[in-house]
Amino acid sequence: MLNKNNKPVILILGSYHMNNPNQDLFNVKADDVFSSKRQVQIRECINLLKKFSPTKIALEVPADKQDELNSRFKEYLNNSYKLGRSEGEQLGFRIASELGHKHIYGIDWNEGEGDGRFIEYAKVHQKDIYDKIINHGKAVTKKIDDLLAGGTIKSALVYLNNEKNLALDHRIYLQICKIGHRKEYLGVDWVKGWYERNLKIYTNLTRIVTSDRDRVLIIYGYGHVPLLKQFAIDCGYFDVKSLQDYLD
Repeated sequence: MLNKNNKPVILILGSYHMNNPNQDLFNVKADDVFSSKRQVQIRECINLLKKFSPTKIALEVPADKQDELNSRFKEYLNNSYKLGRSEGEQLGFRIASELGHKHIYGIDWNEGEGDGRFIEYAKVHQKDIYDKIINHGKAVTKKIDDLLAGGTIKSALVYLNNEKNLALDHRIYLQICKIGHRKEYLGVDWVKGWYERNLKIYTNLTRIVTSDRDRVLIIYGYGHVPLLKQFAIDCGYFDVKSLQDYLD
């Protein structure tokens, strides 16, 4: 397929973590994706995302674990690996398999996002900022919990990837930057690590794109979407598509 403007095309899907790793400050309480109800809903999302016709799929898996990731994917293709609960496997592996892909790509880098003391410091010394961060995080996770309880996986993903909601979520990182006093920049030090992580994810993305005909579906935690999309647009190298064109 020849892409318009002769640019590689990317589509970013921001997701909650379906396997409940509980590694974030705020975590959605995802229920069992293997239930018959959720499998029907995952199938709906797979069918919609396949319309993007990706030639490559990139997951939130460390780039230096590429060999292990492809080994699992090849086992899955050979019917010798049972999918886990993560969105990367439930969506990414299945879409890649159904489209005849032979490889899948890990583009993550996560070797530390700075000093996590900022949240405890804010709790004691900058309660107003602390409350904004906590209240926002709780509101987002509750909204997703409610959408999943009374709706579908698709409805949760549409909400998370709404441009207004993404902007509000990203704004919290600029609140975190305010944490600290005088020569102490506890919040900035942490956010600096967050930006470093996402810049390295973006760089890893550029390393897997080898042709102007590439169409890359990126499946990632929704918190990464604003920065990854910004970098992908600002670089001028990619044609960045809107998820709403496929999920809505």
